[in-house]
Amino acid sequence: MIEERPRPPDPTGAGGTADFVGALVRLKQWAGEPSLSRLRALGGQTTAADGATVDTLPKSTVSHVLRQTDRLPRWDFVRAFVTACFRYCEYPAELIPGELERWRAARTALAEPSAPAVVSPPELPPTTPDPAVELLIRRVLREEDRARKGLLGGYNLAALSFSRYGDPTETTHDLHTIGRFFGGLSPRRLLVVGESGAGKTVLAIELVLQLLEPVLAGRLDQGQPVPVRLNAARWTLGRPFETWLAEQLAQDFGLAAGDAQRLVRDRRVLPVVDGLDELDPEPGWGPPRRAIGLLAELNRYSDLSGRRPGAVVVTCRADRHAELREAGAGLADAAQIHLHALTDQQIGAYLRARWPDGHPHASKREAVHETLSGPAGKAVHTALSTPWRLVLTVTAVESGADPDKLLRVEPGLDSGEGAARIVRRLLEAYVPAATVLTPRTAQGAAYQPDQVRSWLVLLAGHLRRQAARGAEADRPPPGLTAIDIVPHLLWPIGGRRIVLIVHFLACVLFACVAMLAFWTGSAAGVAGTGAERLLTLTLMVSWVSLATGLSLSPWPAAAGGRSEVPRRRRVRFAGKLVDGFLLERVAASEHEGKLTP
Repeated sequence: MIEERPRPPDPTGAGGTADFVGALVRLKQWAGEPSLSRLRALGGQTTAADGATVDTLPKSTVSHVLRQTDRLPRWDFVRAFVTACFRYCEYPAELIPGELERWRAARTALAEPSAPAVVSPPELPPTTPDPAVELLIRRVLREEDRARKGLLGGYNLAALSFSRYGDPTETTHDLHTIGRFFGGLSPRRLLVVGESGAGKTVLAIELVLQLLEPVLAGRLDQGQPVPVRLNAARWTLGRPFETWLAEQLAQDFGLAAGDAQRLVRDRRVLPVVDGLDELDPEPGWGPPRRAIGLLAELNRYSDLSGRRPGAVVVTCRADRHAELREAGAGLADAAQIHLHALTDQQIGAYLRARWPDGHPHASKREAVHETLSGPAGKAVHTALSTPWRLVLTVTAVESGADPDKLLRVEPGLDSGEGAARIVRRLLEAYVPAATVLTPRTAQGAAYQPDQVRSWLVLLAGHLRRQAARGAEADRPPPGLTAIDIVPHLLWPIGGRRIVLIVHFLACVLFACVAMLAFWTGSAAGVAGTGAERLLTLTLMVSWVSLATGLSLSPWPAAAGGRSEVPRRRRVRFAGKLVDGFLLERVAASEHEGKLTP
């Protein structure tokens, strides 16, 4: 009975923000400790600034606010939280408005203290914009915009949804709210898990762009870390994460090495590590030791104080994540979300946005809808349930393919086998479609689908071998990953053994011919003494041996060219070249003088 229950906590005696938040905690205890899921349900929903309908009391927000004792909660939150607590314990509805008024008055008193109690802090000088941060933001925006258009083939984006992994009561979130979801995390550590092609990279790009939206609106917060998406496959085992992060900022975004190290040290960068599953070969090759090593580095990565985990985002394929869990590896203190398969409604919404009424392919949209709602609808939905395969379908149809033929399912097949055949058909149709939609801009014959497919097969096989080679070595050459196509590392495509043999013979032949020419034209070979000839011959044999040994090196070590050489070292090296050239000319002149009668 309500009469037997003690009076609810009184917030009017709160002397500060910590006391007010403590009163909210005591109210939750007084109401009978409702779960966060129950509070979310009782708090109802509200309309966000972008027009989306969201929960007023998300679980992550409630947990964060009740732990944050140095910031006064917003009134919208207080009103929804207090109302939910009273509703949970079946407090008389007619008494709730009076209780809300007490909480409103207490909060107002703390938010607007009387004039004598206010001690104005010293006025801080305006924050000077950091040129390195501004440069990084501009280049991140440019790269992510390019990557987004390349993945989506335009601007249309399937309405991906996600929820916290392993929690069936968690609210399903939309891709467009990923920035707000991440902002409500404490600590800000997020692990994104999804099937192959489920949209993990698209979500990572969308997160980066949403976090940088204030920049586009002219509201740059100098203290806000800049989100930077990085390819996990470029990390090498044993490399300190902070050192690697600074190197990636310098190499991929053109920052000076000192600026990159400073931004990493001051935690002005939010690393979004994309593709943890691409560090090691496919499951079945043994434990993913490189992925385990990177997770260990990320677990040591702390915030600026060194007492809390550092903010980071990681994406990983579901099968690799399961393998890591079996090995006991994971991203500590991270919220884990799982990407859902697209629903029929989401597929239809994407097609309507891509092919609106009046579009040349609007009739094809209806054909796809009919296959989804037809007898083989389950197989078709399974085939189109990831954004990647949906883009494959749209690309093939826009090139002239018939959706009825692409999405047909032979009678008698179960949904799994039917979906697998549709996916194979989509993959076979993609290369011809891409060659039709993106013809060569340079003069010359158009690309032929069979030719392009051959190249892609060779490159895919090369990347698999490259990943296996890189996984075997603790310190593989730069670029020896499952995702990088580096010109000076492509030679094994021609066959490792035959290329090495041809390269060896060519190097030996060239070295011998060069040394014979040197011997014939040198002073030692023409009129030198026995000692001079012996010394010259020894140097020639040494040079041939050195060239021969280098020709047998399994992998070249080039990594980025002269851009990685400091300016001072380049100037010093150029000076040495000039000095050597001048000395050589002086020696040659003296020698010519000696030979002149």
